[in-house]
Amino acid sequence: MRGKSFVNGSLHREGVGISSNSAPSWASCNKNYREDSTIWASACLHDGDTGTSSECNLLGFRVSDGRTV
Repeated sequence: MRGKSFVNGSLHREGVGISSNSAPSWASCNKNYREDSTIWASACLHDGDTGTSSECNLLGFRVSDGRTV
């Protein structure tokens, strides 16, 4: 997962979480974001052998109310 957190329109935090689990499986990426931030997260498939990621799906949501933006 790749994620960016924005507060009042300014970048607050960004990061990447990569799971070493084999497909098909699920994983979590535990990031601590502010409750008043807007999160843009993208989920991708990552190939650990080559270090490449597939095209990612993008989702934006508000942390405080869970609404999709």
